[in-house]
Parts: sequence; structure tokens; C-alpha cells
Amino acid sequence: MHSEASRRRLAAIAALLVGTLVHAQQRIPLAPMPKAPPDTIERWLAAVNAHVPGQLDGAVTTVASWPDEHLTYTFNLITTAVSVLTHRKFGDAVREDSVRRLGIREPADVPRVLKRGAALHADIAMLAPDLAVRPRPAMRGGPGGSSVLVRDGETVGIEGNPVHWAIGRALVRGLQPTSIAAASDSPSETSIDPFARHWFRATTAYLAHGRLADELPHTQQALITVPDDPVLLLFSGALHEHFGSPVVQGAIRSATLPAGMEINVASASTELNRARDRYERAIALDPTLAEAHIRLGRVLGRRGDHADAVSSLKRGEDLAVDPRWKYFAALFLGHEQEELNRYADAREAYVRAATLYPRAQSPRLGFSRLATEIGDRDAAAASGRALLSLPSDPMARDDPWWSYEIRSQADRDRHLSEYYAIARAVR
Repeated sequence: MHSEASRRRLAAIAALLVGTLVHAQQRIPLAPMPKAPPDTIERWLAAVNAHVPGQLDGAVTTVASWPDEHLTYTFNLITTAVSVLTHRKFGDAVREDSVRRLGIREPADVPRVLKRGAALHADIAMLAPDLAVRPRPAMRGGPGGSSVLVRDGETVGIEGNPVHWAIGRALVRGLQPTSIAAASDSPSETSIDPFARHWFRATTAYLAHGRLADELPHTQQALITVPDDPVLLLFSGALHEHFGSPVVQGAIRSATLPAGMEINVASASTELNRARDRYERAIALDPTLAEAHIRLGRVLGRRGDHADAVSSLKRGEDLAVDPRWKYFAALFLGHEQEELNRYADAREAYVRAATLYPRAQSPRLGFSRLATEIGDRDAAAASGRALLSLPSDPMARDDPWWSYEIRSQADRDRHLSEYYAIARAVR
């Protein structure tokens, strides 16, 4: 029987195979939505003011149970109010009905309502996903977007995404000051509210940990709202790196979608170029970011830039503290050194990876391939016997490679902890 950790890892691996290509773009006019009760926004404000960030309280369970019509009505009013707040002076904006209905009367009301609202909807999505009502079939459209579920290259279902992430993003967008929105397409470093930065870091880490549908629009909006954040650039690069993988690209080529719907994934070369761009920008902002160096090295190797890949991977291995990332650096270095015919260096790298995770099969497969390439039959046979000696249960082999595409739970929890400390201070 698998342990709880093993079951979580199996579920995460299943998500990679099934839920990767989920976010889709529609070219179909949205159907009109029924009107919500007149007190919808008043009830929303009461929940916003009552919610304690990070707690599965009554505010979360109440709004989570709202039907699609109520949530879309709320999203539409919030979007209108945010647009007014970010494009007009406060004295003019506060006269608008949409702004006043959100309880905004004074300048201090703006960050309070927007931040507390974003915290509420993020917690609904993270703490009560099973309670949240999923929108009607995606072909009617909706602010949450759509999910296309693909298994083995075949479309197995299309769903509407819960709107809570879209509402949260709309609220955080409103934290961008009017003067900045008017003066520039991107906010300056000093103008970015710490809440916005950490809200996007935490929620993107959460989405990346589960490979959930909203990860692509979330990372896109994150880099618009907080454009020069090395952590968010790293998250975005990892997503595009995954989109450029053979598994994803193969599923795209064979998937069949309804007319008017397309998957938001480009070609392998385009996605890898996007990943490289994000990683290089992240490193320029924070040269100590070991994961960015290691991921960049892997992308460079996949592009055929093996010498540059080796340099990046070595730098990442030197910087890495987490054994998991030291393992990845050594494992990828072994492969890149093979490509450059540096067989002794390749072997040393595989040894380092195997030492870190003795039950992992990937370094042993590298040994076997390397021995075969150089014609060392005895070493190849020994590697084969070593592989056969590993536990029969794949989860017992403890190979980090199987979760390379998934953000670790520890990383997710660290970002959530930092964010909640900021969110709970909002009054």
C-alpha cells in the first residue's frame, strides 16, 4: 500500500499526463448571463470583511457555494470598478456606481477591499476547490476560461474553470496606481505593492504544484502586474519549458478540439525560447537563483547548445543547497557531457546524482547508456543488474526526476506562508 506521500506524487504525475493541456482559448461569443440577486455585492462585501486569510471559514464556504450567475455578476462589477480605479483620479472614480457598490468611499478603502477580496477568492480556490461550483459547459464561455482534458492525445472532456482565480487577478490588478497606469505600460519596482508580489508568488506556486488549469493565464497576468520578479519569471519559464516537452507537444498534435477552441501552447521551439528568455531574465535579477541556472541549462541542452548548458548547470550545482536541485544539476550534466563526448566527466556527474539519491533509477540508466556508447559491455551489464536490484515499486525508488515538472510542496508552502503573513495584516 502506498504511503500518503506516494499517493500525492502519483496524483501529481497523473495530473501531468492528463491535465497539462487544460487551458484553452475560445473564439465563441459569450452567452448572456442571468441576473444575480440585487444584494449579491453586499453579501460579497460581508464575506470579504469577515474572512481570515488562510482559514476555511464561513466566508469561504458561503461564497464557494454561489452559483455561476452570482460569481459572473460579481466578476463583471469588479472588473468595471477596477478599470475605473486604474484609469481615473480617485475623486472622479469614487462617483461611479461600480466603485461605490464595492464600499469604496475613501482612498484607504481601495487597497483594503481589493486585497481582502483577492485573499478570499484565492482561499476559495485553494482551500475549498471541491466546494466551488464549476461553471456550466465551457462552450457557453465565462470569465474563468475553459479546460480541455487530454489523455493519450485524445480529448476526453471540456469544462468551464471556476471563476475565483479570475476574480482574484482582477482585484490584484486594481492595486496598480492610476498615475503609473497612465504613465507607463509596466509599473516600476518601487510602485509594486508587496501584497501583489506575494499573492502572485504564492498562488502561482500553488497552481504549479498541482499543474492546474489556470497556471498559464495566472503566470501571464503575474508578469504584467509584477514584471521584474525573479521568482515569477522562474515560474513562468518552468511552465513554458513543460509546454515544450515531447509529452505535451505530442498530445497537441493528436488532440481533437471543437470548432472555435484552441489550446494555448505554441511549438516546441517557441516554448523553449520563451522558457530560456524567462530564466535568463530571472538570473539577471537574481544571479543566486540556483533553480533558474539548472533549468536554463536543461533548456539549452534541449536546444542543442550543449557547451552553454554545461556552464549553466555547473553554476547551478555550485549554488544549489537543496539536494533535489543538486541532483537535477548532476543528472543533466551527465547527459550534456555525454553529448560533448566527455565520457569521464559524464560518469562523474552520474555518480554525484546517484550518491544523492541511491535508489533513483535515472542515474543508473545514464550509466548504462554511457557504458553502451563507449563499448564497455561489463559496465553496461553491471548497470543493468543494478537497475534490477532497485525496489519493484516505482515510488520506493525515490527518483526526483518524476516530479521535475511539479513545484515542490515545500516551495509552495514557503510562498504561502510569506503571503499569509502579509494578507493577515490587511485591515
